[in-house]
Amino acid sequence: MIDLQRLNHRHQALLTWCISNPHRKLGDAAHELSYTRAYVSAVVHSDAFQAAYQQLCEEQGVQAVFVGASVRDKLQGLAHRSLDEISTRLEANVLESKEVLSAAKLSLTALGYINPKGYSVETNVQNNIQVDISIIDEARERALSGGRVPFRHLPHVAPGPIVPARMEEVPA
Repeated sequence: MIDLQRLNHRHQALLTWCISNPHRKLGDAAHELSYTRAYVSAVVHSDAFQAAYQQLCEEQGVQAVFVGASVRDKLQGLAHRSLDEISTRLEANVLESKEVLSAAKLSLTALGYINPKGYSVETNVQNNIQVDISIIDEARERALSGGRVPFRHLPHVAPGPIVPARMEEVPA
């Protein structure tokens, strides 16, 4: 992304084009001004260009179309427009367009208002493990004695030196 400090004549030309053609696509600007689409997108989404664009819109009394809107802003705009259209069609009893409904569902899902997998349900899992009381008593006795009492329910292994096994001795 381009980090513009100030706008040069090419940026000013793009700024003028955006003010003059608020409802056209940035690809049209790239074609008409002989810039690449990537360059136009990078310039338009820079903070310096956005600030200059907002200021120029205010000076000229033009509504800012906010060319470089973030994805979230665009989704919110889409959600508002599609919900308004659904409301208008419901009032007129003419709700036939599946495109409006799918646009509303898509934007509301992306914004997190609709769960794409349906309603979420909390699941609580409880594990019940049955243990013989003698094992619990034995563990309590061992813990209180500082670990000096051997377990009676485990096979007894005589203490001895620990000798590491060699690779040849390990069965495959």
